[in-house]
Amino acid sequence: MRTLLLCILATILALPAYAAEILIIQSHRTTQLDQATRLFQNNCAPKHLTYVMGDYAEFDLGRIVREEQPRVVMAIGDNSLKEAQKLRGVKVLYSMALSIDEKKLRDNITGVTLHAAPEQYMKLFRKLGLHRVGVIYSSAKSGPYMERARKIASGYGVELVAVRVDAPTETASALSGLKRKNIDSIWMIPDTTAVTAETLPSFFSQSQNEKIPLITFSRNYLEKGAMAALEASRRKMTDQLCGSLKGLLSGSDPGDIPITDINAATLYTNEVVAGRVGISLSGLDTLFKTEW
Repeated sequence: MRTLLLCILATILALPAYAAEILIIQSHRTTQLDQATRLFQNNCAPKHLTYVMGDYAEFDLGRIVREEQPRVVMAIGDNSLKEAQKLRGVKVLYSMALSIDEKKLRDNITGVTLHAAPEQYMKLFRKLGLHRVGVIYSSAKSGPYMERARKIASGYGVELVAVRVDAPTETASALSGLKRKNIDSIWMIPDTTAVTAETLPSFFSQSQNEKIPLITFSRNYLEKGAMAALEASRRKMTDQLCGSLKGLLSGSDPGDIPITDINAATLYTNEVVAGRVGISLSGLDTLFKTEW
């Protein structure tokens, strides 16, 4: 019996230790972050170890990485990405982060933004006959996104009339200034400097007073006066993350895998507002299939 136990122990010790290829760091527990983590776990990362930062009084990501030695760290949420930015010598993939400056990310980091790709909005603007689209943005939060949008806008017959702000207190005056620029619509992007609880009323009042449509990123704003909302697909975001992860695990450097926007979205509309501003919504269902 003793000999058998020794043989079993020797066999166990000879087995390789379980290694989590992917270390998933979620900022805290919310419905949206929980969903994003589950989608990534189930579809992209069979060998993973997951931590939720909010579950700990103190969280030392550097120590965890040294102990676990993952091949890739997946940061889900703003706080987790903030911590992951301190890492050296490990590949980092991120999602579900809004309060970031893409230009300041190190070359060991890549990911998928929370924005629907500019092409999705440009298709909508063209179908609605909107040509001069006003947009308020922060260079630090949305500069690279706006650069991507500008590069393709003319191909859709759209001119972006973009006004930069550096603080939420500048948003109202920036919106007011758009009155003199002959815009035919307002595009509200998920920029956490330009769009806050305090600045939201200015977007809605500007749209209503000028009788021009407000296009936004969340259906929650339709009842407040937005005419249309394009919500980026979480499923497509996961697909893109899986593709980026595959590249990282195959040996590609994060710097060789560009940060991407989400390439699919679901359209929601407010017909009452559309009628008020004289916009026809017919034919839009052929542009966007239902996603989630």
